[in-house]
Amino acid sequence: MPANQEQTQEVAVMTLALYGKSQKHRGALLSAALLAVMAATVGALFVASLAFAHFATYTSATQCNGSWTAKAEYVQGGTTGIVDRRLIVIHNVAINGTAYSGSWASGFTPTNQSFGSGPQGSNGVVLASSYGGSVSGASINPGDYVWVGAQGTTGTVFNFNPGPGLVNLTPGAWGGSLDMYTWPAGAGTTQWASNSSTPVTPPPAPTGCVGNPTIGKAAVGYASGVATWTVTINNTGANTIARTLVITDTGATLTAASPSNCGSLPDGDGTFNCTVAANSTLTLTVTKAQAQACQASSISNTASATSDGVSIGSAGPISIDVPANLSLCGLPTLAKVAVGYASGVATWTVTINNTGANTIARTIVVSDTGA
Repeated sequence: MPANQEQTQEVAVMTLALYGKSQKHRGALLSAALLAVMAATVGALFVASLAFAHFATYTSATQCNGSWTAKAEYVQGGTTGIVDRRLIVIHNVAINGTAYSGSWASGFTPTNQSFGSGPQGSNGVVLASSYGGSVSGASINPGDYVWVGAQGTTGTVFNFNPGPGLVNLTPGAWGGSLDMYTWPAGAGTTQWASNSSTPVTPPPAPTGCVGNPTIGKAAVGYASGVATWTVTINNTGANTIARTLVITDTGATLTAASPSNCGSLPDGDGTFNCTVAANSTLTLTVTKAQAQACQASSISNTASATSDGVSIGSAGPISIDVPANLSLCGLPTLAKVAVGYASGVATWTVTINNTGANTIARTIVVSDTGA
């Protein structure tokens, strides 16, 4: 019986019961009637809320100890006998660098029942390309996963709680969305209607943590036209967490990283995107080409870094000596010119010219036999 009819009948019964009662009794009966109406109204609203509550949720977090979590669920209220269809499209989802797999799902009723003239259930979370029911009205790619079921079902799309570890925050490591569609029961429905879309995003950085990484830089040396330094990110302070870093060393090339948390190497643009785990150290090897010259010289530069967008400081400039290469220096020239003869003596002038390009001071030994 509809709730409003129940209310009407209850009030009518109470009204009839008022005749012949004392004023005190009539007041008590009126109060009881009002409570009955309120209870019926609340009950109707509660039933309605169960019937219409259905949504996908996604939560993620990181802790100061470096642990992270990511969880997506489908929450669907309902009452017995309601067979509205629900479609979840797990679209292009990636978690911490790994593409979604249907094996991550749990708790979904593995039903393949049909719904009259509408699409049938998907028998769990399956690849969209293997689902044989109607997807008209829904935006689905062949590599997506889908679940189709009836109201009254709940399930977990994925649930990760790996404990302390490195959060992969490189571009593309997290992404995609959970897209929900509805297909109301009854005649006249011909396609899915979009209901909601929940994006999958990286876990936010924790707040209230103590301990920031520090940066240092040291010279290694010079060889074969290349100067080499190490850049060290120390993340071993109290209450450290995994960090995303952008390290800048203008003009340098990143040739090695230990551990290898900086993407593809070598990286020659002078800006390096890296991650460092909680309570660990990241060591980079960077190089810069510098040709030798006639004169000895030096080369220096500075490394700086940001952690999750906040500067952690800089290190440098750190200088490396570049030795001279004398073979690149200009050589002096020798010239001899006759002056003349007088009083039994012949005279010449010998000229050493050391004014060419890249000249350096020279020790000269001039031989002029018999002179």
